[in-house]
Amino acid sequence: MDKNYAVSYQTDEGSLVNLDYSIVREVLAVGDNIKDSELFLFMKLCEYQKLNPFLKEAYLLKFGGKIQMVTGIDVFTNRLNEHPLCQGWEAGLIIASENKKEERAGTFYDKDSEKILGAWMKIYRKGWEKPFYWSIGWNEYYKETFDKDKKVWKPFGNWGTMPATMIVKCVISAGCRKAFPKSFTGLYSPEEMGKGETIEGEFKIKEEPKVEELIKKEDIKLIMDAAKSDIIKINSAKLVEYTLKLLLDQKKISSIVLEEIPKSMINEIIETIKKGIKVKEDKSIKGNDLPIVPETFAEPANTKKDEDKKDEK
Repeated sequence: MDKNYAVSYQTDEGSLVNLDYSIVREVLAVGDNIKDSELFLFMKLCEYQKLNPFLKEAYLLKFGGKIQMVTGIDVFTNRLNEHPLCQGWEAGLIIASENKKEERAGTFYDKDSEKILGAWMKIYRKGWEKPFYWSIGWNEYYKETFDKDKKVWKPFGNWGTMPATMIVKCVISAGCRKAFPKSFTGLYSPEEMGKGETIEGEFKIKEEPKVEELIKKEDIKLIMDAAKSDIIKINSAKLVEYTLKLLLDQKKISSIVLEEIPKSMINEIIETIKKGIKVKEDKSIKGNDLPIVPETFAEPANTKKDEDKKDEK
């Protein structure tokens, strides 16, 4: 993409929008490793759909390697209200209560006795005998996130506090694209995408939960080398394994398999080894022969005596 590339266009409200590479890159784009080609696509979408990103009508987001171009819900309703072929519209919930199901206008429901099954929308289009009808299912849009502290799944963002509003917003944006594809092509609301939540009309970015990187084979070598640095000719592999067992007993880790231990544990393992072992230099020790191990690192009680004798040899 040419870094001098720029677009200039007028929105439906008459505002003049000027976008160039630096503005989109430094001000409007959110996320890591956004490619120039993705910036170009965003600028062309804003130009084609006459959106004003400075008024939060459009966002360029990228998380987990996926780019998302989302549009505020007000863009859908305003554009629908002003569309020359639209003669009115309505939307609401699909509710289940006891043994019956009903479609209800708006977002009111009794959370204690009723269950949201989905949402519906009708658009009265000029020249059509019947109104356009569209519905969506709850399970296809509802989103959850994992709470690491409580180790439970919980509703994501406003899906927990405003579920009815969220699902109706989804059906409005989906219905607009179906009824008037030319006017809404490429436009998706943040409620559909699941990367953020609408708070008081503003879009707030929700960071992806960070998964701690696990130890790789080269990291295991670093642990071994660190153990050897303050210990004279000792079988570090065996000592590290026993150190991990101690950490496991203290409930500080959930596995003694090296490849499954988070990197944050490396320093703790190394420090435990260095502080727990006091070995004086012994010139007679050769190769990987084991010196006398202090009581703090004595072999576990269930270790077989035969194996101990074999190790000493």
